[in-house]
Amino acid sequence: PAQFDRTTGGVRSFTTHSGTNSFHGSAYDILRNTDLDANTYFNDLGLNTCTTSDCRATFAVPKDIKNDYGITLGGPVIIPGLYNGKDKTFFFFGWEQLQWPRSSTVTSSVPTAAERGGDFSTILTTTPIGTNPCTGATVYAGQIFDPRSTTTSASGTPCRTAAFPNNMIPTTLLSAVAQNALSYLPQPNLPGLQNNFSFRENFPTNNTTYTIRIDQNLGTYDKIFASYDTRENTLLTGGSPALPSPIDPNTWVQDFITHYGRFGWDHTFSPSVLNHVNLGFSRFNSNNATPAALEGVDWPAKIGLANVNGPAFPQFNINSGFPSLGQQRADDTISNVGEVSDTLTWAKGRHTLSMGGDYRWMQLNNRTQDSNSGYYNFSNVETAAGPGVLANQGGFSFASFLL
Repeated sequence: PAQFDRTTGGVRSFTTHSGTNSFHGSAYDILRNTDLDANTYFNDLGLNTCTTSDCRATFAVPKDIKNDYGITLGGPVIIPGLYNGKDKTFFFFGWEQLQWPRSSTVTSSVPTAAERGGDFSTILTTTPIGTNPCTGATVYAGQIFDPRSTTTSASGTPCRTAAFPNNMIPTTLLSAVAQNALSYLPQPNLPGLQNNFSFRENFPTNNTTYTIRIDQNLGTYDKIFASYDTRENTLLTGGSPALPSPIDPNTWVQDFITHYGRFGWDHTFSPSVLNHVNLGFSRFNSNNATPAALEGVDWPAKIGLANVNGPAFPQFNINSGFPSLGQQRADDTISNVGEVSDTLTWAKGRHTLSMGGDYRWMQLNNRTQDSNSGYYNFSNVETAAGPGVLANQGGFSFASFLL
């Protein structure tokens, strides 16, 4: 139909209840509870190794309590002693809320206390992986080189001449910014160098919506209505948290708020001719920000990054099998839409004709601060036997981050 010419996809049609001459209402609750859930396969495996209450709490059945409840009420508008709206004025109200306080357990790898202090002796092996063209010395897997010793061999190959003794970086060379960022990273709580950290965290979803509608009969030929709908959906999205705030690399808070206002007027010219006027306004606000970005802290300045400012924690991609520290997520999108439409419908014999017009005003506002605090990528190249052709010989990404 011509009234849907603006879209090549699906068309959504919303219908709200109207009140009647009788009062009707309902109340409901859809319940889901942790006590009714089974544990995950890997949590059960973890429980088999537990000897302490803290360990058993870490691998317990993930919290899963879900409540979806609401009420509805509709009928005539009656104000005792002042107004009786039977056959004339009707109302309908609906309210619903979803509460879903989920939780999860994520196992990942984090640096050991020794590695945070620059001690990488545990990753140094006796496996030869090449020869340093500058010194002629054998390069071993896991060997860490001092980037300050970068030079060029006689044949023109960039290389580094100084490996850190015992694969240990002197504490005087460790970056203050890196140490400040690491102060938010928990120590391992499981043994080993890999999969040595288990993190249990909640990521709730809360959704509240309500609708109110008023209908008025103005006579035999005219009816008007007005309605207002709103919804606020707040959740921690992006997956399961792997690290605590402000450094979790996975999740952010999405606060999605919508407002819909409508006014309609139906006028009957004859049993076969009906005119419908509709006025509408819609607004949605989608705010996406990490919990750190919502704290109002200038995180780059707090950890010592010079000449950088932003609401989110800087994102350090340290690789080496470790999760990133921080996430760049701090944006807001606001959309406003106003509409005026008029449709005349004429039923003539076996045919129905519709004609009218539609005017829409649209405004889209974006505020993006996703990259203000910066992305910082590290690899083994900065501490390998050399850049370029020697980039795969030794080095360790986390050691590069520390420097």
